[in-house]
Amino acid sequence: MKYKIGETLWLCTLDDETGRPSSYDQFVVRTKRGGKFFAVLKEKGLTWVKKSKRHGDWGWDDSIPDYCRYSCKVGEKFEGLERTKPHALRTAKRLRAAREKRMQKRYNAEASWRSPGGPVVDTKGGES
Repeated sequence: MKYKIGETLWLCTLDDETGRPSSYDQFVVRTKRGGKFFAVLKEKGLTWVKKSKRHGDWGWDDSIPDYCRYSCKVGEKFEGLERTKPHALRTAKRLRAAREKRMQKRYNAEASWRSPGGPVVDTKGGES
């Protein structure tokens, strides 16, 4: 996937109980180095700060925490980050459904060993 420096990307976070969007986080593609793109969370007061007392003088903070950065190789796609808010919402719902499906599959595999109809081992060590 091709990205441009300065391009805005969105990440949607869903509410655990309702499944509705709880927040949208804005990321900006900042640099391309060594065959990788780097996107940074644009959060007022955390990564996007007032640089001086002058009106409208905002910019990137000098120290950006690791948890506010995403990276991907050139030609690949940022996981969960999309170019529009509606697309970010669809992606978040798709990722959530896939995660729930994996968890259900894992739960069913564990439950089959605990259920009365599952394999039973008698006290002499043989299966019945």
